[in-house]
Amino acid sequence: MLFPFYKYYVDPDGTSYLTIAKRYASGDFKAAVNGYWSPWSCWLVAGFIKLGWGAEPASILVNTVGGLGFLVISRHLFRRFSLPQWYADTATYAIAFFLCFAIYWQTFDDLWECFFLLLSLYLYIKPGFFESKFNWVLAGIIGALAFLSKAYAFPYFVILTLCSLVLIYGLPGKKTVLCAVSILGVMVVVSLPWLIALHNKYGIWTTSTSGSLNLSWYLVGHPHWKNEIKLLLPPVYPDSPYYWEDPWFANGDTSFLWSSWKMFGLGCMRLVLTCYKFLVSQLQIAVFFPVVFIFGLYALINSKLWKTIELNYKLLIMAFLLFPAGYLLINFESRYIWFMLPPAMILGFKVLEQYTKWRSNRVVMYLFLMSFLVYPAWQMAKLFNEGKHEYELAQKITALHINGSFTSNRRPVFMARLAWFTGNTYYYNAQPDLLKSRLVNAGGNVDSLVGEIKRYHIRYFLYFKGREGDDYLGQDFKNNQLFISSMKQLMTVDDAEIFEVRE
Repeated sequence: MLFPFYKYYVDPDGTSYLTIAKRYASGDFKAAVNGYWSPWSCWLVAGFIKLGWGAEPASILVNTVGGLGFLVISRHLFRRFSLPQWYADTATYAIAFFLCFAIYWQTFDDLWECFFLLLSLYLYIKPGFFESKFNWVLAGIIGALAFLSKAYAFPYFVILTLCSLVLIYGLPGKKTVLCAVSILGVMVVVSLPWLIALHNKYGIWTTSTSGSLNLSWYLVGHPHWKNEIKLLLPPVYPDSPYYWEDPWFANGDTSFLWSSWKMFGLGCMRLVLTCYKFLVSQLQIAVFFPVVFIFGLYALINSKLWKTIELNYKLLIMAFLLFPAGYLLINFESRYIWFMLPPAMILGFKVLEQYTKWRSNRVVMYLFLMSFLVYPAWQMAKLFNEGKHEYELAQKITALHINGSFTSNRRPVFMARLAWFTGNTYYYNAQPDLLKSRLVNAGGNVDSLVGEIKRYHIRYFLYFKGREGDDYLGQDFKNNQLFISSMKQLMTVDDAEIFEVRE
């Protein structure tokens, strides 16, 4: 029902995922293997493309299936913890509403990762689960699917498994070690074809390239490009929408916390900022979410309280608190912690049951669950028909037979979408300082831009005016003699002036 109103919104990551899915569908496996973007959803979408589906509706269908898995396993978790029927029903409806937003906000990977990890948590909490060797194999397969859905699941699943076994069986003994080795061994074996594919492409053994790149970029505050990259970033392949399909090939030096004392100091400073962003992300999920998180921390560090907590709640609290730890050194977003949403509802009920008055607790609990709807509702209103302008502009550009590479003064989110809808390649501006600069009269920006356009043999320049924050050149740049001699204006389409580069 919602698809007609949100089908134009292709998030920045979605542009890359959709391109990769089309590569798998066409048999271009060499280019499709990608260390930055996880493959599971791409494979599923590629299957639907092979059946004749369009890439965008296929991606929403696949993401919806992942969302349904998220919903079903959340419902089973509510039952596992014996929540009152009225609370479980209301929480289920709240998650369903949240998923209507989440499916469109991030069209690949996140919901599938959450589903498989929540399924793992549900099984680990099940009494006697680890007594069966068949269950060890099952857990390993689920862990591998979680990893193929999103690379972050690999280290988390390892930690979740080890901590769960220690909580259930105590300090490692022979059975605990055998169980852990079996589960994680199956996970690695199932994942091995993908790990080999990554090794063959990048020449290193890695679960993904996203972790090292994101850690490095956030640590120093910006990417380090290769020396030959000056102003514009070329696409990875000639038919890529833009470089974001695989940023590994544009990346230069990679910095780490241990690279120097300066990097270590920057990491400590960033940690403070990321903790603040983590708080904001929690508030975006629900205004009472931080209260639940603090309660979980208190229960963990208070040994007297911890001893009184049931084992299944200990497992839940442990899984809940561990999940965001790996994100504390990168730029935090609320979608990173969607996994924590059902556990937060369960723990929230327990907190409210213990610390609110009997007569008012049901009202408070309803308010608590309703708070999970505020941010999704706000974002759904903002995303209504988002991207429709780019889609319509792309249709007009395509009808005029304007095909080929281009660059622009518009921000990348808009241009990436336009590149996807037109099937053209976009050369992204790699210099954030120039994006903020309006020193046109000095001529430096225009000279650099024209030089880069000629260097890469770019065919078109799209100029958008009247967009605050988009115009890094300034409106007078068209009076620059070098620009005049290098470009000829073709036409104006909607709010875009289209220039063709002179031969």
